[in-house]
Amino acid sequence: MIDNPLPDQVMQEIDNDYLSEQFYEHCSEKAKEIAEEFNLLPEFLDDFIEYYADICLDSDEGYSLINDKSLIDDWWEENSYMYDDYDEPYIIYKPQIQKSLPDSKHDYCLKCDCILRYDEDNICCSCEEIEDDEPTDDEMMSNFGTKWHDGL
Repeated sequence: MIDNPLPDQVMQEIDNDYLSEQFYEHCSEKAKEIAEEFNLLPEFLDDFIEYYADICLDSDEGYSLINDKSLIDDWWEENSYMYDDYDEPYIIYKPQIQKSLPDSKHDYCLKCDCILRYDEDNICCSCEEIEDDEPTDDEMMSNFGTKWHDGL
């Protein structure tokens, strides 16, 4: 009987595909960790993952590459020409601008903080229109002294 080498070759290919997939998955996870740690913009994540996987394949170090911001910087240096709309690949956190204190020369509306005109008291015209002078149902019933509102 002749021994057929084809099943062994097929199994070896399947094993190699599985190992390759596992390697790429690991590289992908490491690239995501680096991107999160150094605040890479989300729109660059897929391209950076591809770059990082290629580096891992080409490197003798493989899995043990140092997770450093320089990896993102190197990727950006090579690929920034493709992203003309961006100056850098990082998320920039801007400090929140605090509202300045009101100018003491003006009076301000108590409800919306807009500057009052000289003929307005404490509330501006637009807030007065919103204000409803009609009493609520509870206020009306309490005026007539019903049992429910007298606490009986």
